[in-house]
Amino acid sequence: MSAREQSLAQRRQELVDRSAAQRTALVADAKPLLSKAAAADRIVGMLRRYPVVTVLAVVRWRSSAASAVRLRHARDHALYAAER
Repeated sequence: MSAREQSLAQRRQELVDRSAAQRTALVADAKPLLSKAAAADRIVGMLRRYPVVTVLAVVRWRSSAASAVRLRHARDHALYAAER
């Protein structure tokens, strides 16, 4: 093998090693994001399989959110009335 071929082979190996290190770092950095995406995918899959349950859950959530708003308004009104 000539000196040029050896130099090219060495350079190629350095590039392969650097690429492997970068790939490992990318995978390590992406693990938290991938686990969150997997959880979201499971939720979306369940929502698709059970659309009626999803609708009922949304309706219940909206009504509880509306109740919380009504309670907040009532509390604010009571506080305002107490100040007068």
